[in-house]
Amino acid sequence: MEKSGSQKVLKVISIIMIVLGVLGVVSGALLLAGGGALGVSGIDTANDDAAVAGGLTMIVGFGLLLSSAFNLIIGIFGLRGANNPSKIGAFFVLAVLGVVFGALNLVGTFLGGAELSSIVSAIVSLALPIACVMLANNIKHREMRW
Repeated sequence: MEKSGSQKVLKVISIIMIVLGVLGVVSGALLLAGGGALGVSGIDTANDDAAVAGGLTMIVGFGLLLSSAFNLIIGIFGLRGANNPSKIGAFFVLAVLGVVFGALNLVGTFLGGAELSSIVSAIVSLALPIACVMLANNIKHREMRW
């Protein structure tokens, strides 16, 4: 059976999400390691500013690691669903959760008084899961018709 347009687009988006997820996981791990090193060096030298900066860097790194791992999982399930439409259900649920997290991120960005680049990033992080939900829905309904 030939793949639908939704399956092809979902496959491309899923590959992009996998690549971005891997890059984010690596970046988050580096932030965790770097923040830990900075925090430990601040404690050893009684430099409270370095210790606080290291702790905050670790928190940001942990958040990036978690969100990137979630996006990586969504990408993997999306690729699986694009290749086999009968397995699109788990991806659909994860994509809906991604929309919820993206909306919370956007609200937090606006409440934090962020600059334009952060707002654009938050909008993109919401738009991508919305596109995934729509594609998964199209694939699921096409699968039901067969």
